[in-house]
Amino acid sequence: MHKYQHISALACAAALVFGQGSARADEGIDIGEDGIKLSLGDDTVEIDLGGKLMFDAYTFDDEVTDSTSGDFRRVRPDLRVKIADTVTMRAEWEFSGSKGWRNLYVQIEPTDGLTIRGGNFIVPFGMDDIQSSSRIPFAERSLVGAITPGFGLGGQIGYSGRRFTAKVGYFDDALDSEEGRSPERGKGVSGRITWLPMDKGKAKLHLGLGVESRSFDLSETVRYSATGGTTFAPRILRTARLDDLSSLKSLNAEIGFVSGPVAVQGQFVQQWIDRQTSANAKVSGGYVQASWMPTGESYRYSRGGGAISGPRIKNGIAVEIAGRLSWIDATDPALGGVKARAVDVSAGVYLTSFAKILLSGTKARKSDALGLSQDLTTAVLRFQLAF
Repeated sequence: MHKYQHISALACAAALVFGQGSARADEGIDIGEDGIKLSLGDDTVEIDLGGKLMFDAYTFDDEVTDSTSGDFRRVRPDLRVKIADTVTMRAEWEFSGSKGWRNLYVQIEPTDGLTIRGGNFIVPFGMDDIQSSSRIPFAERSLVGAITPGFGLGGQIGYSGRRFTAKVGYFDDALDSEEGRSPERGKGVSGRITWLPMDKGKAKLHLGLGVESRSFDLSETVRYSATGGTTFAPRILRTARLDDLSSLKSLNAEIGFVSGPVAVQGQFVQQWIDRQTSANAKVSGGYVQASWMPTGESYRYSRGGGAISGPRIKNGIAVEIAGRLSWIDATDPALGGVKARAVDVSAGVYLTSFAKILLSGTKARKSDALGLSQDLTTAVLRFQLAF
């Protein structure tokens, strides 16, 4: 990103921070912790301008090279327009790192709980993708994100009730690929269902299941790579590139539990790749993680998204501590016979509901079929604003 774009991003963020709490209701403009909100036509139209600004000071050592530096991980303005509580339009562009569109969609809600969405957005498959990058307790998502779909271009229909969600859609490759994601994933159907078998006050038990079935054009290829701790470090895992593709099928199983200041979740993904004439391949991955708010804040649960959300921050400083173990198993010979695991620990301090300082450390290891291994150690100090 050009340095002047960085300066502009910081200026906008500063305006939001120092202007928060100063509402201008007479003009229908409110500047607060949700960004800049403009209401028109007796609140028939609501326009929200928010975004994410994340600056990382990082260091890494992978036994071959080491580095200490700093850069913007995300500079992502987010524009949302809501009309008559029925139509929602969203546009989100990433200016840093892997630049390009993230969310770019139109959604209608013809009746309570029922949504129809078209455009570029997160494919319904697993909780790790659905949870916002600004609300997870680590600097990066788990290793399993290397084999899950992330964003896709397509259409979706969904329904959510008090204790369940069901979403299914048809998707093609995303408009722009994120860091660590394969730019080609084929086209096909993906769906996810979730259920709360226990829903008592602040205690909730979450179960989820996701399925995906894609087909490929003859020219498409797939290659998986995984980031350990920070996207600025070398990849801890990079598979062989697969061509001669026919189809891809994935299965996701997830579980989560929240009870006041404690949140625990886990996910396992198995994927099968069929090829035209070459040997088929399979890859799997997963994670388990736990987080705790020693300052007593409670974790939220998104009933519409079917996912554990971040803590509910009210007044004063809040502290979050978390740990995670994640892994990728690509030991199938067609993928190069490699696997990786990572242990992440983090401590975050919420200065406000939208301002956060995060310190996250990762110890990752890659090994191959010959028994050779390589370690990667990373540490990230993040300064984050998210509206």
